[in-house]
Amino acid sequence: MAGDRRGPVRLARGAARRVLRRLRPRRRPAILMYHRIADETFDPWELAVSPSIFARHLDWLRSHRTVLPLPDFVRLHRERQLPSDAVAITFDDAYACVAQVAAPMLKSSGLPATVFVPPELIEQGEEFWWDDIERMVMASAATEVAVDGETIPLGPRREADRDWPPNAAPRTDRQKAFHAVWAKLRVKSPADLRAAVLTLRKDLGADDVARPSHRPMTVAEARAAKSAIMQFGAHALTHPSLPCLDSSEKRHEIVDSVEQCEALTEQRPATMAYPYGDFDAESEKLAEEAGFDCACTTDHAFVTAESRPFALPRIQVGNWSPARLRRVLEG
Repeated sequence: MAGDRRGPVRLARGAARRVLRRLRPRRRPAILMYHRIADETFDPWELAVSPSIFARHLDWLRSHRTVLPLPDFVRLHRERQLPSDAVAITFDDAYACVAQVAAPMLKSSGLPATVFVPPELIEQGEEFWWDDIERMVMASAATEVAVDGETIPLGPRREADRDWPPNAAPRTDRQKAFHAVWAKLRVKSPADLRAAVLTLRKDLGADDVARPSHRPMTVAEARAAKSAIMQFGAHALTHPSLPCLDSSEKRHEIVDSVEQCEALTEQRPATMAYPYGDFDAESEKLAEEAGFDCACTTDHAFVTAESRPFALPRIQVGNWSPARLRRVLEG
C-alpha cells in the first residue's frame, strides 16, 4: 500500500514545483535601450515612449529591479558578481527630450542612466538625418524625388502620412517613399550621407531648421544634464553603420569619438553603443583599444555570463505598460 501512495505523491509534488516555477519571477540582468521620451504618432521603429509611460517604467524599475549605472553594471558583469535583477538604463542619440524630460524624471526617481552621444551630429545642431528626411518627404509639395539615380514617387500628401505605428509596414505613398529613401541613405559613408541630405533639402525645397520635438541636445543642454545620475557615452562621431566603413574610417569614428565626446560633455566617456547596433569583429577590437569599458549592441537579449563586454545586448523598450515591461523582463 505504501508503494502505491508514493507515485501519486511524487506526481503532485512535481506539479506543484512546475506551478511555482511559473509563478516565481525570472530575473535576468538586462540593459534597457530608450531613444525619445515623447508622444509621437510617426514611430515605425518604436523609438518614442511617452513621458507618462516612462514615469511608470521608472516607478516599476525602482520597486522591482536593482538599477545600476552602466559602468558599474559592466564591472560586476566582468567580476561575475552581477545581480540577477540588475538593470542599466541607456538612451541612444541624445535627443533634446532626454535632457528636457527624461533627466529631471531620472533625478527625481534617483535612477542612473547613460546617454550615447554622436558628437559631430550634436555640434551640427540639425535634426538627425532620419528625422530630417521624414520631415522633408512628408511636407514637400514635390511629387517625386531622385536618389542615387532612381526616381521615387512621393504621391499626394495625406493626413494618414503622419500615422505610422511601431513595427507596422508603410501604408501611404509618402511612408513608402520615406522608407525607400531611408534604406538608400542608411548605408552611406558619413560624407556621402551628408551630401545626399543636402541634395534632398534643395530638391524638396526644405530648410535646415530643426523641430523642437525632434532636435538633438545642444552642447549646453548636454553639459547641464550631466550628473551623478546621468552619464554620457559615445555613439561614434556621426552615427554611421560601422561595418560599411573601411578600417581607417571605422577607427576615426570609434577612437576619435572619445576626445570629441569629452570636449562636448566635459566628461570622458567610459562606454559606447554601436550606431544602429551594427558592428563587426574589428569594431569590437577598436572599441576596446579606444579605452571603453564596454560597447553595446541592439541585439534583443539578456546579459549572460557568456556576453562579451564589447558586444553587450540590450532590450529596446517601447511605449509599453509596466505590465508588459515586466513580462518582457521576466520572459
